[in-house]
Amino acid sequence: MPAFTARTTQRLRAGSLLLGLALWGGAPGASAEPVDDLGRRLPIESGMKCYSQAYDKAHLAAHPKQRITSIALVIAPMIVQGHDRYPAWPYLFATRLKGEKGLFWQGGQCEFEGGEFNCSVDCDGGHVTLAAPEAGPGLHMELRKTFVLQGGCGDRRKVVYLSRTIEEPSYTLEASDMKMCRSAFRASRKASEALREIGGMR
Repeated sequence: MPAFTARTTQRLRAGSLLLGLALWGGAPGASAEPVDDLGRRLPIESGMKCYSQAYDKAHLAAHPKQRITSIALVIAPMIVQGHDRYPAWPYLFATRLKGEKGLFWQGGQCEFEGGEFNCSVDCDGGHVTLAAPEAGPGLHMELRKTFVLQGGCGDRRKVVYLSRTIEEPSYTLEASDMKMCRSAFRASRKASEALREIGGMR
């Protein structure tokens, strides 16, 4: 069973109001300042946003520690009823790895915590941090210790993870059309189903 399960979806939905109150503590109608921290790179109200990157042979040769050959990241908004602030953003992350066959993917939620925007994996599967890059409309992604791509937490697939100590830790993703991300997730039926699922979590 993939790590992004119905249980994860239910947890996101059931916890959204409590999480919103805990993080924001504001009354309905208050503005969503943290969205500005990422230069409005997060989706609001509706729709999803796609960020992706593919690395050529020259880049990989210059970064011998890097196993990632392509990345697709989708972020969706979650609306807390009665509020116009956004306590959490469901996400899906898909990648291909050098020397490995198939698509590796993971899902969970992103949230502002301790001044950082973290996208985490259930059951202490690690997280990545997203920030606005110095230039361009994309996102800067930073590995934090480990990030489980598959396996664990009810997922019977072989555990595959990224580790900051052995991987290239930093990546810049470009703002892309959703068609690009849908195409990337299409390589896995379960990943495509999860993508449709988070698109309806509003």
